Amino acid sequence: ELKMEAEKKPLLLGGNGFLKQKKWSTYYYSLTSLKTEGIVRIRGKEIKVKGKSWMDHQWANGFPIKNKWNWFSIQLGNNIEIICFELFIDNEVKTFASVMYADGHSENFMNIKISSAKGEWRSLKTSARYPLNWNIEILEKGIALEVSPLIKHQEMIYGTMNYWEGPTAVKGKIKGKKVSGQGFLEIVGRPS
Repeated sequence: ELKMEAEKKPLLLGGNGFLKQKKWSTYYYSLTSLKTEGIVRIRGKEIKVKGKSWMDHQWANGFPIKNKWNWFSIQLGNNIEIICFELFIDNEVKTFASVMYADGHSENFMNIKISSAKGEWRSLKTSARYPLNWNIEILEKGIALEVSPLIKHQEMIYGTMNYWEGPTAVKGKIKGKKVSGQGFLEIVGRPS
């Protein structure tokens, strides 16, 4: 039983909540800073919880199931949230980031760099290989982050599609100042 209250206005991806990529388009917004408190029940035991949550809402005119992407949501300790991804469509790579600042204003960036670092996890179920350590750079804003998994075994199988998604630890710098936080990573399109 959780109560969630938005502390910031919705982050509209692309500035207006709509992204278009060739034959595929999507409406997309995020509530990046939800004050959360309540009770979690596990095996009859009640645990009081308090923290910060994130909610995405996305709907599209189709699902790019043959494509692949790496998608990140990040909540930093300095009250900055970032959503970014790289999308591979027809041999092209599109990158995108939206940044929600502590004061509630946001900016969007197309020129970002997302690269995998050392550390790959291989699924015993599908034999798919997932790069789990990442570097993210938004050069215009002096943002350089390292993302690593909290749990490696996070493969999901949805029909004929396999993907990895799970919680991450984040550390790095913004304009030379150290930052840290947590996030969520989704990796889709790794062959099984």
